[in-house]
Amino acid sequence: MLTHAEAKMGQFMAAAEKNAKEYHPYSILTHAYHETGGFQHIIGWNNFWGIKVPKRKPWTGVVVPVSTHEVFVDNFRFARFVNSKLSDIEEIKYTERIVRIEVSIGDGKKEKRNRKERRWTVKVKDLFCDWKREDEAILFYLDLIERLYPDAFKAKADPVEFFKGLVSGTRKWATDPEYVQKLTALYEKKKGEWEKV
Repeated sequence: MLTHAEAKMGQFMAAAEKNAKEYHPYSILTHAYHETGGFQHIIGWNNFWGIKVPKRKPWTGVVVPVSTHEVFVDNFRFARFVNSKLSDIEEIKYTERIVRIEVSIGDGKKEKRNRKERRWTVKVKDLFCDWKREDEAILFYLDLIERLYPDAFKAKADPVEFFKGLVSGTRKWATDPEYVQKLTALYEKKKGEWEKV
């Protein structure tokens, strides 16, 4: 007997195979799997990617209010976000950690140095889109990728480059600075398992 998450993943894959033929199947599967925690925490019926209600365009579809976390390592973005969402913020956590970075020191040489990374995690109530059918959700997602994430769209046949494209342009799919590494690690871990299905 399949669990609810396994059944939902199967329905998602059937809809993706039908509607996203040009994409590597694991590009959108990995993205959806990550955003839903293995299809266990889908927003509403079929929001597999945490797509929020558009700010500039009127949304006439289903709306689901959800608490979410945003991560910032940039003071300016953090301040701008907090000011725009002041009444919806539920919690803010601040942490510092030392990270190793590689810096150029001239003549093509590089060295590793320690750097203090400041991180704010903001729990906030936000409004998310939803769709009654998987097909509708996937078609909206594919259109969104093509319009707003051109680097991801160009790399739709290469999962790792697709993940990089989600955060490389002016629009970033996620505020987590480790987003690409998390998606890539998940893809590398799960692709063998998914190939057997």
